[in-house]
Amino acid sequence: MSSCSKDPFMKCMGKFILLLAVLPFVSCGGPNGEKGNACVVVDFIGAQERTVYMDEVFDSVEIVPLETSSSCLLTGEPFVLALTDSFVVLSNSTREAFLFDWASGRFVHRIGRQGNGPNEYFYLVFDACFDRYHDVIYANRGNKWIGLSIKGDGVGDLVCKPKMSEEEGFLGIINPYRLNDSLYIGYVNNLTGDEKLKLVVFNREGNVVQTYPNQLRYFMERPFMASFCPGYFYKYDTELCFYGGVYKDTIYTVERGRLSPKYAITLNEKSPYKALEASEHESKKFNYLVRMMEYEPYLLFSHFGREEVGTGVGFYDKKKRKTVRSKKTDGGFVSRDGKGPSFFFRYMDDRGYVVGYWTATQWIDFLEKHGQPESFSESLLNIKYDDNPILVVARVKK
Repeated sequence: MSSCSKDPFMKCMGKFILLLAVLPFVSCGGPNGEKGNACVVVDFIGAQERTVYMDEVFDSVEIVPLETSSSCLLTGEPFVLALTDSFVVLSNSTREAFLFDWASGRFVHRIGRQGNGPNEYFYLVFDACFDRYHDVIYANRGNKWIGLSIKGDGVGDLVCKPKMSEEEGFLGIINPYRLNDSLYIGYVNNLTGDEKLKLVVFNREGNVVQTYPNQLRYFMERPFMASFCPGYFYKYDTELCFYGGVYKDTIYTVERGRLSPKYAITLNEKSPYKALEASEHESKKFNYLVRMMEYEPYLLFSHFGREEVGTGVGFYDKKKRKTVRSKKTDGGFVSRDGKGPSFFFRYMDDRGYVVGYWTATQWIDFLEKHGQPESFSESLLNIKYDDNPILVVARVKK
């Protein structure tokens, strides 16, 4: 596994079919869960289902309409890529990325440019691409990742992708997480069901310097019909934590030489890996998590699920050892004073900030149903259907 070589991205794009691959149900036991590891089982299936109010978890919530213009038009359900002390970055899926001032909602500038030219990128690597210590967003450029400065001053980093196999194309490792000035770590997509590695540490030239084995291998009827999964890394106190894959049912601590399960989430009554030949539609029989982040005293999560569970949010209270998830009819956190639609978050950072938005349609529908409270600003009362989303930034209670 060496430095950059010719990447088969364009070849793979022609035949790539994006499916929700099914990963195995995991627990605290097994080769990575030796005695002595403090692995906590989070009971998602048996969680208390109720209305979850914003003020139970957050001590502040800011609601900011984002500027709308032809230079920064967001469509559909944008990704939230980054939050700094002053700015927020949203993107049209994996295409254009836009920087906004999150106090005022003012559009600042576009970040990078999609294309084949010098310093341009092929696609953005979802919502796991921000290095807040260096203010760069990583994007795919074939056999490299290009680190785009969110401040608008060009390329802040250039990293060669480790070559994991001849057939992986652009799917092997979706995104890098920067460990220090010279090393990165990445999650290896299990494209065949028999991938031997889960994480690899590599340098800027793409040379692998450390590996973490994958203990969760399984039979897959149709290899390479796999998911497009980034790896999510975050820091909690002195720990580096990781989760990845479609179902995201385990959070690991990344230790020297091994992965130790920290949280195992019981998402489904039976192991979904037995349905590995399932189509995307059939995989909706299972629940899976979207984002997670650990705070004190909560482990927050958002989820999609089968029909009886639906889309929503929830938390595990580490002090009370209790799991709560939102009612299916709520679909997110609810404001106790009724000052907005339910809040389904799209991004979290390890400083305590949780970010989401309401689309213009969601907001207008809410006003038509509940009226126009006097406390709302004029900018909130004049939202039009084709406007950019309304940003919601909440801060977790300390």
